[in-house]
Amino acid sequence: MNVSFKPKVSFAEINKLIKDEDRNMIAEINCFDYAWKCLYVGALWVKEEYRKSGLGSKLLTDLEAVARKYEVQSWKNGLLESLVLINSYTKMP
Repeated sequence: MNVSFKPKVSFAEINKLIKDEDRNMIAEINCFDYAWKCLYVGALWVKEEYRKSGLGSKLLTDLEAVARKYEVQSWKNGLLESLVLINSYTKMP
């Protein structure tokens, strides 16, 4: 049996970067299509002073629209793993 691992979702559609008026990065989502109509969300971040402004929600909403367009059937969420790692470092003495 021959299984194709060619991504069906374009990289540019699922990896988004938001910049401020000075072209500084202020929010980003990193994902990849890793086979069988499944997306892996590896990272989502918003610069601290822009949190609670809706940028993270916008990135996730845009990703959801792309997922529907390509009939993605499942998501693998690496965000929780990232948060656990970040929290363990910030709480270290």
